[in-house]
Amino acid sequence: MRNLIALLALSALTGCDSVALLRADIDFAEDSERSNAQEAYGIEFVSNDRGLGVEWGGWATSDQRRLNGQLEEVDTLAGYVGARYTGGEEDLIRPYIGAGLEWHRSFIDQEAGPGTPVRGRADAKGAYIHVGAQVEMLGNWFFGVDARLGAIGAEHSFDDFNLDVEADYTRLSGFIGLRF
Repeated sequence: MRNLIALLALSALTGCDSVALLRADIDFAEDSERSNAQEAYGIEFVSNDRGLGVEWGGWATSDQRRLNGQLEEVDTLAGYVGARYTGGEEDLIRPYIGAGLEWHRSFIDQEAGPGTPVRGRADAKGAYIHVGAQVEMLGNWFFGVDARLGAIGAEHSFDDFNLDVEADYTRLSGFIGLRF
């Protein structure tokens, strides 16, 4: 309950009309060597969910794999801001399209040898575009699906690992939200 109150307070302070919590599957670029269908969780705020408005939010994901016999963990945090157009003002199903800029910070933790961890960090900036639809429920609640192409043209450069990887991804999300 305390988290819901904090979320509503944050929404009121940022001047948004709606907030949605999302759960997503992310597939990273082919040459990134990261596993696909990673789970991601995030939050999105929309300043005007009827017509043209502004959206902002963020998401996070974590992935573990073995590379050359060594355990590696990659964590990514992302934030974004953009424009969004929502149609079907009084309809049960309301389609939307959005685009903007996003920023990622990724961390790699890797075993360099027995008990010797190495940590690297890289930032990436790129564009995103997404489409989706939300379905109105009882009261001010809604749910929906969203498809996104993100970090278009972005690359992570992990200097400590002499590693450059594309940061672009596709994401399919399901969400539930509340309109104020």
